[in-house]
Amino acid sequence: MKIRNLVATVVVALFVQVGFAINSVKNTVAGNGVALPIELATGHGMTRSEAKAIQKLEKKQVRAQKRVALVQKYLAKNMAKKAIDFKDPVNKWLWFGVFGWGAGLVLWIIAAAVVTGGGFLGGGFLGVLASLAWLFGTVAFVIWLVKKFGDA
Repeated sequence: MKIRNLVATVVVALFVQVGFAINSVKNTVAGNGVALPIELATGHGMTRSEAKAIQKLEKKQVRAQKRVALVQKYLAKNMAKKAIDFKDPVNKWLWFGVFGWGAGLVLWIIAAAVVTGGGFLGGGFLGVLASLAWLFGTVAFVIWLVKKFGDA
């Protein structure tokens, strides 16, 4: 159950990035946020097919904005439940260390699979990336220890 929630959160986070790329447009005519009726649009020098195309795009945009709002609400609610807090100047280094070590482990496993599969150069590069991720995680953990328990 937890793995399914983790996978769902990762998938939703990927779609949020696409959602942030959508610009919100405010209509200057009545019906802000709702597609303009074709009858009103055709009176402004547009053909009926152009008005339908615009109406279809506006409906898609409204639907996308609603989805983005829903995803942001979901992420805000679930991240509030989790103990991950990057706003805390001390504990963020702990999480950087945890994520660095996790990335190092994943990269190391992938590198081992690539090397045993016959792709030595790709595995060597991934092994270097894994080592750098572990190094970053270790440095971040040391910074966290100094900030948490240091006399400064």
